[in-house]
Amino acid sequence: METNNRCARTKAKWCLIGLIFLAMIFTDRLPSQNPPAVRSWWQQEYSVRRDDTTGKLALSTPYYSIQHDLKKGGAIEKISLTHGKVPNLILRPMETSIRLKMDSPSPTASAASPRVQDTFSDLNAAAPSVVQTKDGRSIVVTVESPLVDRDGKPSGVTAKTVYTYRWGYIKIHKEISAPQKSVRVRNVAVLSTLVDPSLTDYGWRPSVFEEMGATPHAWQNGQIRQWGKIRPGTHFDLPFQTRYVPRYIVLANPGIEGLEWFMADDLSQWDFQVTGTPGTGYCELRPSVNPIGIAVSIMPLQLSPSFDLPQGGWVPLQGTWSFDYFISVPILEGHANKPWLNMSYQASEEAMALYRILKPLGDIEQYKFEDGRNKAVKLDDRDCLTAVYSKAGEACILLANVDPNPKKVRVRIDPKSLAYPLASIASAEILGKGAASLQPAILAGAGEEVAIPADDVILIRIK
Repeated sequence: METNNRCARTKAKWCLIGLIFLAMIFTDRLPSQNPPAVRSWWQQEYSVRRDDTTGKLALSTPYYSIQHDLKKGGAIEKISLTHGKVPNLILRPMETSIRLKMDSPSPTASAASPRVQDTFSDLNAAAPSVVQTKDGRSIVVTVESPLVDRDGKPSGVTAKTVYTYRWGYIKIHKEISAPQKSVRVRNVAVLSTLVDPSLTDYGWRPSVFEEMGATPHAWQNGQIRQWGKIRPGTHFDLPFQTRYVPRYIVLANPGIEGLEWFMADDLSQWDFQVTGTPGTGYCELRPSVNPIGIAVSIMPLQLSPSFDLPQGGWVPLQGTWSFDYFISVPILEGHANKPWLNMSYQASEEAMALYRILKPLGDIEQYKFEDGRNKAVKLDDRDCLTAVYSKAGEACILLANVDPNPKKVRVRIDPKSLAYPLASIASAEILGKGAASLQPAILAGAGEEVAIPADDVILIRIK
């Protein structure tokens, strides 16, 4: 119960953070009005094409397409952005696999026929069951596949994966089952793939067991805690490795395209479900040279033969292990490179609030957007976030307080560092709720103190 409450609090704070980034895609049109044809913020129908002869199932929107290989376990083999740079973000299908205890025979093998291979994958299954259905605007693809070795010998374990296709992301529910009898398992890879080498920048949010903050569930610990680079073919970029599966991973070609992976709310699936002991999983991002790319492995179980469990380096799989997670892609319209985060799946209420906050701007597409990396706005409080909308002659600054308590923050604005620079600030005011005039000279000098309500935002306009 406490875990669920912490998740709810963290999710609420991320909803507030999402307000800032949602603004870049909304205009002054109210959501009740008919949107222009094929705009990115308006959820649209998926187009589904299935060809059992070639073994392909493709789900497409005007902005991206995703393809399953019906002859390789029904796994996702292609993710392509219409306005992206590369034809496929993944160079190998998204694989599910297990490894059995080294001295264990295959559950289907006779005593005279010992097991030679110990890795069993859905990609080796040539005839999985793949069924697609429609649920409103969502498409649900259900795949059931045995995990078999390269010779087609079964492991006694099956994988059932339910892909729910929504706008900009896929909700995935995966079940790893031993339906007949217990199987001794030492490795479980929920997802292994190879991404395009152009996705050199990665970020991650750690497991709760690797939180670095003094307060484990403060909003700061929900942020991306570290960024790194993996450039295949170089000798100086270290792989990313951890025994605790992160809650969130992003791989990106900055400003162009990328992929996100993140857990659903039930974190215990990844830390306690399999062994009851946190730290027995594994996650790795590493360069690959043949073929060139970045290898990704997400494993809720990874044990060596001598691992310090009561029975050694294996656990019995009897029944079903379930894992819930998401994969998301940016919605690119092709005429701008805009920031994106994993907030689109919970954005409806935030979008309504944002329409009201930004309505004084008029047509927001006339403004150039800059996120918290802008160089024009300086705050004396790290618990607040900024976003800037500027056009010739004026700029609007969105300030967000993601703390549960109201606070006063000193804000300084350098008008010459705006995307549309101003020689000086002639006037400054807080718009909407809490409307007030500000002192231009102080705002551009030492900075002016402004009050921001708890878990809320204010909008400042300067000219």
